[in-house]
Amino acid sequence: MVFLPRWWPYPIGAWSYLQFVFIGAGVLDAPDDVRHYLVAHEYGHIHGNHTVLHFLYWLGALLLVLVYVGHLHHVPHLTAPGLVALLLLVAVAFMVGLPSLQREREYQADAVAALLYGRSAALAGSFWMAEKTGNLSNAFRQSRLRRLGWSS
Repeated sequence: MVFLPRWWPYPIGAWSYLQFVFIGAGVLDAPDDVRHYLVAHEYGHIHGNHTVLHFLYWLGALLLVLVYVGHLHHVPHLTAPGLVALLLLVAVAFMVGLPSLQREREYQADAVAALLYGRSAALAGSFWMAEKTGNLSNAFRQSRLRRLGWSS
């Protein structure tokens, strides 16, 4: 776990990347339920390999750029390695960027948090995040809250 400094641009929240969970300084003042929910939610992303997909997307993009730039002065069209890199990038971008998959990943991470700390802690944490970030009126956030047992 990595605790971000107070000057970090997004002090409220937590993020996961590969095997790391980053915690914003504003979360340290949150109630225990909220902190438990956030860490468990981010662990859910790691456990579900959601963060690896993002890493593969950027790795694929870098590979595409390197292959394309490396072959730019040799031939004006994409070569076999460049085509493979392009197909990899498109496939990973499709998996990472599809909104329905993004929503499903958030539902899965919420389910892990509810499994680890109970539905009431997950609901309290998700509701706290919605209030602090100002996205309680967001339809997707409301659907996440309803899946955790909230009724508006």
